[in-house]
Amino acid sequence: MKRRMRNEALKAWAILFLVGGLNLDLRAQDIAVSSSASSAQSEAGQDTNTFSAYLLSARSDAEKGSLEEAFQQLEKAIDKGAGRDLVYYDPAFKELKAKYASELDVLLQRQYQQQYPTAGKAEIGYKIWSWYLDEEQELLPLKSMDQPPTASQMELIREHREERRDALLDLIEQMGWPRNSEVGEKAGEACFFLIQHSPPKILKKCLPLFIEVAMAGEADKAKAALMVDRFLVNKEGLQIFGTQAGRSANSGEGLSQQKLTLYPIADESNLAQRRKVLGLPAIEEYCKQLKVDYVPIEERPDYEPIKLKEKWRKKGYLLGT
Repeated sequence: MKRRMRNEALKAWAILFLVGGLNLDLRAQDIAVSSSASSAQSEAGQDTNTFSAYLLSARSDAEKGSLEEAFQQLEKAIDKGAGRDLVYYDPAFKELKAKYASELDVLLQRQYQQQYPTAGKAEIGYKIWSWYLDEEQELLPLKSMDQPPTASQMELIREHREERRDALLDLIEQMGWPRNSEVGEKAGEACFFLIQHSPPKILKKCLPLFIEVAMAGEADKAKAALMVDRFLVNKEGLQIFGTQAGRSANSGEGLSQQKLTLYPIADESNLAQRRKVLGLPAIEEYCKQLKVDYVPIEERPDYEPIKLKEKWRKKGYLLGT
């Protein structure tokens, strides 16, 4: 029974992995894994009341072709807190960005450094954060599509994603997994999101570095738990923290029509305590967010306990829980 469940998990995972980071189920799990994840989706601390007037003026000037005036207003908006997500991707600023790209980057990098004045590698942090925002912007249209992306769309997004990921891997090769105190929390969050959907060989290489930094209090342990689970589901069809869910690959219907179900969880009787230690939401709440039906083990007549593996402990996969 357990072997069959694991084989099914691996089979389903193989299909989901074909679309990797483009799979919105996996991305939903990234976001739902902890409440702090929302800080990586928008510029934290933005007060639209302080910069909205400047932003509107800049947009109006840009649409009229008055690029110099638009840039002056945009500079004021950035100084008041308008972040890269509001400034860099607005279609109204396309021509302005082409003319003032380097100037905009200087302003936005300075803004990032001001947010993390003690971060010794804030310049690198801004670069990492920018890569993440670029990726989110590219994926944004997919979230509202009624049909799956075309092959050409997927290929282009994958190409861009691999370029950003490879650039980040080069940085990780040089400095290890970026620490929050060095690059800022936004960049720390961004590292997770940029690496999380990588092939298993990359996760295997990055996971020990991520765990080391998380255990030192320099990265989010909840995110490390998600990466541990994703790696283990891919390799062994099992998970430790109950963060991974997938759709059955054994039906004639499309995957998107199948209900999400959790992959098998090792030592599930102690799952609640492990999640609590890491600050993860209760498994019932988490499953509700993902629209997964969770049945407690005492209500499953066919439940068979799965032991935690000693090799997982030695590799630090339990994250101190």
